[in-house]
Amino acid sequence: MESIKSLSLCESEQPLSMSGREDCQQLVEAMSRQAQHSIYIFTEELEPELYDTTWFIDAVRRIVSGDPNARIRILLYSIDRLVQRSRRLIELSRRLSSHIQIRQLSRPYHHAFFVADRCGVVNRRVAGRFEGTASFNDPGHASELIAFFNSTWDISSRNPELHALQI
Repeated sequence: MESIKSLSLCESEQPLSMSGREDCQQLVEAMSRQAQHSIYIFTEELEPELYDTTWFIDAVRRIVSGDPNARIRILLYSIDRLVQRSRRLIELSRRLSSHIQIRQLSRPYHHAFFVADRCGVVNRRVAGRFEGTASFNDPGHASELIAFFNSTWDISSRNPELHALQI
């Protein structure tokens, strides 16, 4: 994959192709570090190599401390794996519950995506694989994904295990 260091969130429009875990990590990290207002994550399980990392937790903290209206929303199917493997993110969501919300999908979906600031998109065709497309500035596609996310959010459930967990 070409260097993403020169790409700017909500500015760089070239489409990118990702073909593995490392590409996906680089894209999510770069967009997370540049995001200022929101992150939407839709996935079967919250992959710790992407979301239970120091750089991701630091990015989320920066976003919610820098914008009183910041929103981090996460929809996933496998809550059990989240509880087992992503303790830092759960603890952060418990402390900042007005900004960071996690809900459980009623059924698994076959795709996964990440949207930053309503313009940056990492779209994985198959949830269990790290292949797909990305763009640092595709507000049209981001809007479609967020609309799907929001409609799914409305029928998702809050898992009491996330709120009752003692860490």
